[in-house]
Amino acid sequence: MRHAPWPWPWLLAALLVCLLWPRGGNAQSDAVVRGGIAVYPGLDVNIADGGRLARLHIAFEAQCVDAPSAQMAAAPQTREAILLFLRDKTVAELATVPGKRKLKQDLLAVMNKAVGGPRVVRLYFLQLVVL
Repeated sequence: MRHAPWPWPWLLAALLVCLLWPRGGNAQSDAVVRGGIAVYPGLDVNIADGGRLARLHIAFEAQCVDAPSAQMAAAPQTREAILLFLRDKTVAELATVPGKRKLKQDLLAVMNKAVGGPRVVRLYFLQLVVL
């Protein structure tokens, strides 16, 4: 008696869905303020990859001049400015170390524009993954 072949492709697809599916509702995490620091624990943004879509996952902390500035850096308006800025990035821009450095400088400028002045002084990447 011959058995049907094991459905490896289906099991692999199910495993990938389980691993990549957002847990607990919203895949995006809200920014958290800790003193003078605004922490963005995770943003997922679709970016261009030569005519296709890729995904950028980024987590960072923004050090600000004071706690009220960190509150502004974590506000929804700032988050929106960050997301709109990031979605215009491409895989080619983020593939190199100089590209990542430029991303950091530009992101700092976008945040300062959103909060209305030079209140965000440093930015540290916690995660930066292009899928």
